[in-house]
Amino acid sequence: MKKRNRFHIVIIMLCALVIFVVCPSQSQNLQKPVSLFSAPCASSTFNTYNVEFEWTVPLVNSDNVFILELSDGNGNFSAPTQLVSYSDKNTTFQFDFNFSFPTNTRGDNYKVRVRSTSPARTSPESDSFPAYYMNVRQSLQLGDQDGNALFGQFFVCDGEPFTLRVLNFPDEPSYRWYRNGNITPLPGENSATLQVTGIGFYYAEIDYGDFCSSGTSSNQVEIIVDDLGTVSINGPTNVEVCPGNSFELEANIDETDYIYRWYKDGTLANTPGYEPRFTLSTTDPEGIYRVEIENPGGCSKSSDPVNVSAPNMNVSISSPNTVLLLPGDTVSLTVTTSAPSPSYQWFKDGNPISGETSNSLNITSSGLYYATVVPGSGGCTASMESNSITVALPQNINIFIAADAPYADCSNSTASISISDIQAVTSDNNTVNVRAQMMNRFSYQWFKDGQLIAGETNNTLSIANASLNGNYILEATLDAFNPTSNAVQINLQPNISPNITSDGTISCSGASNITIISDVTDTEYTYAWYLNNQLLVGETTPILSTNLTGNYLLEVSAFGCAVRSNEIVINPFEESIVTVNADERIVIVEGFSRTVTASGADSYRWFNEQSVEISNTDTVVLQEEGQYILRAFVGDCEITKLFTVVFQDSFVVPNVISPNSDGINDQWVIPNSYAFKQDVEIFIYGPTGERVYRAVAYQNNWPESNLSYPANKPVFYYKIVRGKEILKQGTITLIR
Repeated sequence: MKKRNRFHIVIIMLCALVIFVVCPSQSQNLQKPVSLFSAPCASSTFNTYNVEFEWTVPLVNSDNVFILELSDGNGNFSAPTQLVSYSDKNTTFQFDFNFSFPTNTRGDNYKVRVRSTSPARTSPESDSFPAYYMNVRQSLQLGDQDGNALFGQFFVCDGEPFTLRVLNFPDEPSYRWYRNGNITPLPGENSATLQVTGIGFYYAEIDYGDFCSSGTSSNQVEIIVDDLGTVSINGPTNVEVCPGNSFELEANIDETDYIYRWYKDGTLANTPGYEPRFTLSTTDPEGIYRVEIENPGGCSKSSDPVNVSAPNMNVSISSPNTVLLLPGDTVSLTVTTSAPSPSYQWFKDGNPISGETSNSLNITSSGLYYATVVPGSGGCTASMESNSITVALPQNINIFIAADAPYADCSNSTASISISDIQAVTSDNNTVNVRAQMMNRFSYQWFKDGQLIAGETNNTLSIANASLNGNYILEATLDAFNPTSNAVQINLQPNISPNITSDGTISCSGASNITIISDVTDTEYTYAWYLNNQLLVGETTPILSTNLTGNYLLEVSAFGCAVRSNEIVINPFEESIVTVNADERIVIVEGFSRTVTASGADSYRWFNEQSVEISNTDTVVLQEEGQYILRAFVGDCEITKLFTVVFQDSFVVPNVISPNSDGINDQWVIPNSYAFKQDVEIFIYGPTGERVYRAVAYQNNWPESNLSYPANKPVFYYKIVRGKEILKQGTITLIR
């Protein structure tokens, strides 16, 4: 047999080789893998499974790897999980994949497939199967919301929510809950807790699918509802009870081991215990009542409310609970009632007031007041008490004063002060404005700076001038009240308007000071000078001497207020205001003269270069060469201007100079039409073309020193330019 088997295998391999050689384009056939399990429940104690796989010729490549892949729980291979791979099965046409499921396996529609790498082929997908990896392989323990373990029966109060909880493994992804032995889980209940909705038997499992979950089944808990039944108060829900009469409410359940709690208007009205009947107050029976009953198991229920009211014979005093009684006032209270044929009695501080038996009361003293009413006919004859009214004197009275509008510090020349508010302070520290009622009841006295002002006893005070500036208060007196007002500082503007004048408005260096003087000189006043809004320290008299330029003003202070003067501007002397109708260099034709005129000054003096005055008017006639001086005077300021008169020369630009320091033709002297001009520029270039000199307003001074050149009679080049225009250009030859 063994020889025949080996022979068959050889024949099959030879046939396969022949097929591969003859039909090289034929593809490998990867068969559908077959799971050798049905519903695996993998765990840490068992996780070994097999998949059977078969493939057919042609042969795969020698570097091929067969890979077993697992889909997701829905059979989707978009992100498959590689379970195992074999690289040694490339000549084995049928073999098993041996593998373990991942620990996150949980689903009902897993599939596997086989993939080859060389060539790349993928088998058909296997049949679907459920598979779960069980993290837990023991029974669950159920408990309540507080973590107490539950066994057997558990009583739940009717109508109260109750939650079952998995205690020992509460963090698994999903659970199944069952009720009353039903094999179908409760729909939608897959958390570790369950809100119980009715009586029955409950247990839970971890959701490991239909085949793996039962191994985690919890203990079974029977939920039993403890029902008190309906709780109510016997009788009608609306009851009328006459004040003074006895009345009792009765619960519909009477059990000696039950606890009863009676509530009036939402507030517990009895000591909890066995009390199935509750007696109402005879003086104040009205209210909304209910009873709450608790059984020994701790379950409780409450009845519907019962409204207890008195017959429509209300008694009330229409007034605030607290009434302020001002000194000298009377407070009137009136009680109203719907009781038939009523009789009245007024009380103060709990004691009846003798003779006060009408429906109204006039009060002149503080206290707690109320009235009682007794019906004269009908079914109710009990005394009914009104609400209480507290009549109180003020704890204190405060008076406030203020300067009457319009008033602003140091802006008004007169002012008046009056009472702005009178406030009564109640016992609960609230304040009430009582100015209208109380202003004419007090007697008054005004004070200034702490001193009584004789004769000033009205509720207003007039202040006529700034000499009365100060701090004012008002004292008031009425019975036991003697309030003192707040303080008001009054600062009126002094009746002065300082005006400053000066003996000049222009300052120049070296000239005498300018004097500024005020027409207000009272020695009781304080003076402060300002230059450009900056205080001049030390200048405290009404006269200022200065040679500084700027804006000056004087601030005069009196009685706490300051008044500012007009402003005087001292300007710096501007030499540009003196002008002359000639340049500083004046060129005239020899034998002729030039009249020069100055303007802008108060006076003029002209001098020649021997300091001899040649004119004292605004004009001078010049006809000789030389230097001349103009002295112009503006106030105390002097301006000096220097002029030079030269005869007009020829218009020939020399082309030869001999700079040998013999005083003859040593410099290149050009006509005045080119020299000394601010808008004319001179360029001189050396024999080799480099620029050796450049000047604006040329002073006829080139060369300024001897020039040393190896060549005999070197030739220089010049260019005379105004802006972009070349006025003249040529050569200059230097002769030693």
